[in-house]
Amino acid sequence: MFILDIRKYPEHGAYIPKAKPIREDISVPVPVSVPVSVPVQKMMSLPEPDPISESDSESDSDSDSESDSGTESDSVIETAQESGINVTVAGLAVDIPTLMAQYFYLPNVRNDTLLWCCYIMIYGIEKFECVENHYTESNTFKFHLVEYIRTKKTLLKPHKIGLSATEDTLVNKPFINLETFQAIAICYNLSVCVIQDRKIFEIGRSDNDTNTFIMEKIKGKYGLYISSRVPHSIIWTTHAEKYLNFVRDSYWSMENITSPIRSISAYKLQDLIDICRKLNIPETKVILGDFGSIVNEKKKTKPELYEEICRSI
Repeated sequence: MFILDIRKYPEHGAYIPKAKPIREDISVPVPVSVPVSVPVQKMMSLPEPDPISESDSESDSDSDSESDSGTESDSVIETAQESGINVTVAGLAVDIPTLMAQYFYLPNVRNDTLLWCCYIMIYGIEKFECVENHYTESNTFKFHLVEYIRTKKTLLKPHKIGLSATEDTLVNKPFINLETFQAIAICYNLSVCVIQDRKIFEIGRSDNDTNTFIMEKIKGKYGLYISSRVPHSIIWTTHAEKYLNFVRDSYWSMENITSPIRSISAYKLQDLIDICRKLNIPETKVILGDFGSIVNEKKKTKPELYEEICRSI
């Protein structure tokens, strides 16, 4: 009997490949999960504090103050309190300019904030906040100022302020300048301290600082420090006096608005150095070497200091 193997002769039938046997000796590894122990941080149990009586708290505070009296932080606070630059709030020394920021009031107008600060000084902040049309009210206020200044023109002569120039600014110019503001303050007998970029100019300074308005120019706009900005502020007078003392000691006081600095021959070298320190102008110049490295520092000469001051103002 003849048997045809179709695996060798596919033309006589479908070729069926012989399957390869599976090796039983090969085993596929199966991943096994191994438990890992993670250290757990235990919370420390603190004993409950014992109730503290008033006498114990007083004694503890006294002992703490005595033990910490020689630390650096306390010495800084004491120095700040003695210098008048800082005040103590909740046991911490806070610089007075930062503390005064809560009293700062910026008139909510588009332009001529200097005129509206003058308006608030004369009529009060309550009337200013009731103004509905600022354009109409500003024109009315300017014409009223012109008429009033004409009756007080004799007060302007000692300060060498021209009446015609003041009237021209109020009537024809969209903004008033500091010289016009000075004329208005003199005619209304106002005491004002104007602060701008570490420079101050005082108009009608009085012996009682409680009657002095503090006006400062910040980012191109004038604003006033007003006690009514903080409700129930009973320490406004103390803060205002400390701030006035701070700016008078730390900032440069200009003698004249139109010509704040005199000729260079009117100053000694030390005078210019003192002005530079108050204006925060470096007294030395850096000499650079190769590749921008600092070689040395050299003190600026008198003409260089004077030029820096003129550029600053």
